[in-house]
Amino acid sequence: MRILIIDDHAIVRRGMSSLLREHFKGVEIGEAEDAKTGLAAVLREPWDLAMVDINMPGRNGLGLIQDIKVERP
Repeated sequence: MRILIIDDHAIVRRGMSSLLREHFKGVEIGEAEDAKTGLAAVLREPWDLAMVDINMPGRNGLGLIQDIKVERP
């Protein structure tokens, strides 16, 4: 399983990553610090799940989810 965590807070990304690795052995985790790098990661390679922060500076998470749905339905 491949999970992409998109959140502007590094501590949140690290915490979620740690929890997911504890509960899902062999999971591959990717991280992005904002909507722009998150969308780039989604376009660059396939992910099974994207965990997206709703409140981020710049483009918010809801807008990013709409973009992801258009690019990778």
